Order: sequence, then C-alpha cells, then structure tokens
Amino acid sequence: MSVRIALLLLASSLVACTPRVELATDEPIVVEIRVSVAHEVRVRLDQEVAALASSEKERAEVSGRSLSELPPWVAAARELLSAKAAGRIGETSRGYVAAVPGHSVTNVVERVNQRRRAEYGKLATKHLAPQSDVEVIAGARRLRQVAPGEMYQDPLGTWRRRP
Repeated sequence: MSVRIALLLLASSLVACTPRVELATDEPIVVEIRVSVAHEVRVRLDQEVAALASSEKERAEVSGRSLSELPPWVAAARELLSAKAAGRIGETSRGYVAAVPGHSVTNVVERVNQRRRAEYGKLATKHLAPQSDVEVIAGARRLRQVAPGEMYQDPLGTWRRRP
C-alpha cells in the first residue's frame, strides 16, 4: 500500500510540474510586424495617375485659340498631343514621354517629363511609396490610354504604333 501511495505522489508531482522558460535580457525585445498595404496604395495611385492623364488632355482641349494666346501649361499640353498624334513623341512604360527615333522634339519632351516627374514625386510622398512604383503605375496607365495611331515604347524598349 505504501508503494502505491509513493507512486501516486510521484505521478501527481510529475503531472503538476510544468516547465517554464524565462529569457532574461538587458534590453526589451522588439517584434516588428509589417503589414503590406501595397495593393491599396497602388489602387489609389492608379486613380490619381488617371486623373493626371485626363487633366493633361483637358488642358489641351481649349478650342479656337492659338498656342501663343494660351497659358504655358495649356500650350504645352496641346503641343504634346499634336506631337503624339503626328508620331514624333510616344509614351514609355515608365510614365514619361520620349522622342520617337528620327524626330527631334527634346523641348516638349523635357518640359512634359519635368512636370510629370514633379507630380509623381508628390504622389510618392503622399502615399509613402517609392517614386519608381508611381512611375511604373503611371506608365501602365498611360500605355493603356495610347490612342490608335500613336506611338508607344513597350517595356522592352521597342517602339510600336497602336493599331
């Protein structure tokens, strides 16, 4: 009987004993949890880039006035659209315009790209995203909006005319 009591006490002490591990450090342990909200940011950026692209066309559609009579930003937008329609300038996959080989329109290209770069920078800052991400999103949006007959540069760098 005493053997049974001894075994019972031994078994109950083993069951009641739960191991405990403590980690003692001088500094607090910091656990970083990073949640990806990239999709939501990309959707918002895409919507804002779409607004930028449409405002470019709206500014150019001021009828009945010569380029010299228009404010500089409207004249530049109209000049861009006419150069795109003529096949001298095309959209690139990075959200900027470039001169189609064989055409010299660096003036227009530089002005448009300078303005776009500034707008992309503002969007990147606003959404805490790298400017390169904004450029890629803008490039994809602008390539989808290339009108029939206009030139564009695909991601591999080949110039094509939209059928």
